[in-house]
Amino acid sequence: MAFDFLKRCLGKPVPTAKAEPVPGVVMQPTSPGGKGKPVRNPVKDTLFGNLPLDQWPPPGDDGIAFPWSVFDQARNHLQAGQVPEAIACWQSIIATPSLESLHYVQAWHFLRQNGVNPSEEEAKLVYGVVGEQGASGLLTAVFIDGQARVYSDQGQAIVWLHPDASLDPLIEETIGAASLLVLKMKQNDPRLSLSASSTNSISVLTPSGIYLKTGAPNSFESTPLIKPIAEGLGKILAALMEKSKKS
Repeated sequence: MAFDFLKRCLGKPVPTAKAEPVPGVVMQPTSPGGKGKPVRNPVKDTLFGNLPLDQWPPPGDDGIAFPWSVFDQARNHLQAGQVPEAIACWQSIIATPSLESLHYVQAWHFLRQNGVNPSEEEAKLVYGVVGEQGASGLLTAVFIDGQARVYSDQGQAIVWLHPDASLDPLIEETIGAASLLVLKMKQNDPRLSLSASSTNSISVLTPSGIYLKTGAPNSFESTPLIKPIAEGLGKILAALMEKSKKS
């Protein structure tokens, strides 16, 4: 029922922001395609921690702050053939506490591409979970830093910047369920493009890559290890929709 709930929510317009927005709830209008022809929101592809080197950060961003500046330094080192120096940059990001989760996932992505893999102890640490419904394009993402995102290809977007701990129990519950799932899985990094199919997916983001589960609509409800993740994402979506009504 979790993804059924996501589908039902998709058709409900995000309420117009009021004069007193809820701190940390950012409404981000997207640009869908023409009438009846929604296009995949490109922002969604930034949430999996596997962007190519030239897109994290985008080239030409001068004067960017840490850790973006270190990612930029690593890219410059790599382009100059200085692989050890680039690796040292990414490792310094991994060693820095309290960054946004996606920075760690991206740093590990680049490290693996250059021959550095996480230890067995840290390989299956879950940094985030991304659920996407292929038929509708609705995506819900949660991260261990307490942030969350909702995007659809119909032009809806909600960004939760963790202004308070109200969603922490739901996020921790979902991350915990995903941790149990990856312990039973082998890593399978390639991720399907789902916007044109009826396939649902759950992607678990770890230092060793993406652990991907796909299935037909409603199939997750009969899979014990996946059901609590799908239900957790549905509850988080409901909470974010409710918060957006007050923003």
